[in-house]
Amino acid sequence: MTADFLKGVSVNPTESAIIYQTLVEIRLLKIGIPYAEIQRMSKVEIDLYLGAYTALEEKQHDDQEAANRAANAQRPRGLMR
Repeated sequence: MTADFLKGVSVNPTESAIIYQTLVEIRLLKIGIPYAEIQRMSKVEIDLYLGAYTALEEKQHDDQEAANRAANAQRPRGLMR
């Protein structure tokens, strides 16, 4: 997970760690994991949740792209000259 909005901004290692931790917590909250549960999770559990969720998102994206390609292939093309 990157913080593209911070590119070119000088932050010290402590600030960087805090920003990263906050971004991870926000992502987990968006997934639907309660904050109290996030606080109890180990780094390994967090990595598992994020990895599985990211894989699921990528699969859904790939499936949607395939469906779009199939729909476009079914569309009649305009008259060719």
